[in-house]
Amino acid sequence: MPWRSSSIMDERYFFINECRSGKRTITDICKDFGISRTLGYKYINQYELYGPEGLEDRSKAPHSCPNKTPKAIEKRIIKFRKNHPRYGPEKILSKLSERYPDIKWPAESTTNLILKRNDLIPERRRVRRIEKVNPIFDPSAPNELWSSDYKGSSERGIVPMSIPSQSPIPSLDFCLRHRRLKIPPLKQLRLYL
Repeated sequence: MPWRSSSIMDERYFFINECRSGKRTITDICKDFGISRTLGYKYINQYELYGPEGLEDRSKAPHSCPNKTPKAIEKRIIKFRKNHPRYGPEKILSKLSERYPDIKWPAESTTNLILKRNDLIPERRRVRRIEKVNPIFDPSAPNELWSSDYKGSSERGIVPMSIPSQSPIPSLDFCLRHRRLKIPPLKQLRLYL
């Protein structure tokens, strides 16, 4: 026997038919269908009030939004912005409140959202302030550019040139970065400036 495929709506109809037959209690039927008794009674009440359409999923969106800005105020903001395209939300609100002091205008953030929603604020391209810097030194052959790290510090500070350093100076050829050399301590190294 093949499996019966059913949709959610079919299951709800089967549930209502089981309940209407009166052979079993609603608790047992709800347990068989894997739903709570609260949901079972909700389906029964929806079916009794609206018929089969009551079993369909309804939108959970609110029917009204009491805090929404009225259309008349939105239209005035949009019209003012179109007349003065360089004004931002702060200036628009200050000018409109001067002209119409008896009207309660929305907040600056709400005005900004109204302007964005109506495509009155163009998207800005991000201007890159930091210029891309290429490496200052770009050696093309080995031994053209070297760097070294002086590790001759002690607890008293930097070791003077007369006292030999305990650790050698690690050096690096920029062209052949995998090659590391050890240069002898500072006393044996002559530096020319």
